[in-house]
Amino acid sequence: TYSAQTGTLTQTGGTSVSVIFATAYTNVPTVVVTPTSSAWAFYISAISNAGFTITYVTSGTQTFNYLVIGTPN
Repeated sequence: TYSAQTGTLTQTGGTSVSVIFATAYTNVPTVVVTPTSSAWAFYISAISNAGFTITYVTSGTQTFNYLVIGTPN
């Protein structure tokens, strides 16, 4: 059974932000990230069944929406 998790991340400084899942997934889930601010270039720099990290070019306040789909433990 798959489940979906959504959320919003806001980082006020630096060039990365991370999410740690409350419950790890059985396998690495699918993660979709959409910036809602001008992050310019960004990518998912780390992903595992326990969480993910987004790295971006423009420092300062950045906001991202995310969708995670996978099989929870």
